[in-house]
Amino acid sequence: MRQSFKKIIASALACTLAFATAAVVVPQDASAYDVMKGAKRKVDKKVNLDTPEYHAYLNFQCVPAYSFRNAWFASYGDLDKTNRAEDGSSYGANVLGWAKDEVNKLAVLPGTFTDCVIDGNGTYTLKVEGLEGCLNDGNTTEPNESFQMLYVSTDLPGDAKDKIQITNIVTKIDGVEKAREDEAFIDPEPIEYVNCLVFDIINQYNNELGDHNASMMLPQDSIEITFDVSGFNKDSEQTATSEEVTSSSSASSGTDTSAGTTTTTTTTTESETSNSNTPIIIFGVIAGVVVVVVVIVIIVSRKKE
Repeated sequence: MRQSFKKIIASALACTLAFATAAVVVPQDASAYDVMKGAKRKVDKKVNLDTPEYHAYLNFQCVPAYSFRNAWFASYGDLDKTNRAEDGSSYGANVLGWAKDEVNKLAVLPGTFTDCVIDGNGTYTLKVEGLEGCLNDGNTTEPNESFQMLYVSTDLPGDAKDKIQITNIVTKIDGVEKAREDEAFIDPEPIEYVNCLVFDIINQYNNELGDHNASMMLPQDSIEITFDVSGFNKDSEQTATSEEVTSSSSASSGTDTSAGTTTTTTTTTESETSNSNTPIIIFGVIAGVVVVVVVIVIIVSRKKE
């Protein structure tokens, strides 16, 4: 009996260690696309050419401090249920960065985004303004030096790539034109993972695009991207109709975004917050396994008596 008892205790402790190790090694932030490979945010299987109502968002990532606004379907976007503000709202409306002298502390930075609804053929404008130099002022882990990514994410279905045209893409930094593209460079990965269109201005992760536009300066105040859309069976009823979403260093904006509209509520929160609830999950897993071990010990002890 004593030998069996020792085996049971050893097995239970081994399970505890295995659970704890598994919880610890879970990555806190996988790549933007990998996190949402299974995302299903009401993206149509096929593009609606007759009565379209789609959405577009300005996104970027800067290095070396990795200040960012990720795509709506990616980590820290509208669908991310793990990384949320303290009030449970999405970080998707915010300019985000990593707090200086803090480990894994997310900082909400200044900036007001203007996203748009694509409802037909027309010209659309996306922008972020009021950045107050936050991307390279040294208030995050270190000053950023350049864009790693600058792109537009949409919920246009993947098959729109062959049915509509996105052209005349103009990028302005602080009101000055810095890049002009005749046609959009469509990133193939979001089509594969989420069935939606994303087009790049800069994407140094994509070997095909390479360092295209990589020398573009970081903004002090604003980024603006204007583009034309054609190929629908109707024209836009409200050219560049936009939905404004705001963020500041003392506010976390935006509720979870449904397929139809972007709703904005501004709630005062701490400007810095933990980037993950992983430690809580780890504690819960370990505590649960420890309880199981204790129960086994009691049962075995009683049988022995």
